[in-house]
Amino acid sequence: MSYVDLSHQISADTPVYPGDPKVEIKSAGVLSNDGFADSILILGTHVGTHIDAPAHMIDGGATLDSYAIDRFISKAICIDVRDGFDALETHNLKDIFAIFFYTGTSARYTNKSYWKDYPVIPESALRYLLKSEIKTIGIDAGSVDNQQDFPIHKQLLLNDILIIENLTNLDQVTGKVFEYTALPLNVALDGAPCRVIAKV
Repeated sequence: MSYVDLSHQISADTPVYPGDPKVEIKSAGVLSNDGFADSILILGTHVGTHIDAPAHMIDGGATLDSYAIDRFISKAICIDVRDGFDALETHNLKDIFAIFFYTGTSARYTNKSYWKDYPVIPESALRYLLKSEIKTIGIDAGSVDNQQDFPIHKQLLLNDILIIENLTNLDQVTGKVFEYTALPLNVALDGAPCRVIAKV
């Protein structure tokens, strides 16, 4: 048994979705002067590896705090979709409640092209997901949408399927079924950064 960290580190250099606020880290206490070290962390709810709750796109949608903790811990499968999302329908999803899509995009996480050139879930795959028992989908890209009205986000979230974006290291779990933990901050908000761990 081993553990794989599927999360990007958050720092002042963390890239953000175009238009989102940048991460700020300020000192609130210096050990040599104050006797303790303390910091102020300012960041958006959708920075780095994070979870989208329905409230992110749906009026009156659920916020993260409304979910039981076991919603963030379940059996998952990682599917290689670098050659297209048709691979989704070749997998048995019985007793699988989360799907992570490996697109290879995370290799360009610090490049501006990361936010402009990435695959999105096609309509056929989306329909397949909505008919399944999947409760969470994750992707190693900055968004599941490339349209300003975010139709894919809205369809997933309307069906109470949570979305994890900006995953990394999916190449280490591709083709495997594993238990994952993706714990966001316990906040009554539309989303939050999270630490995503795969237990392989």
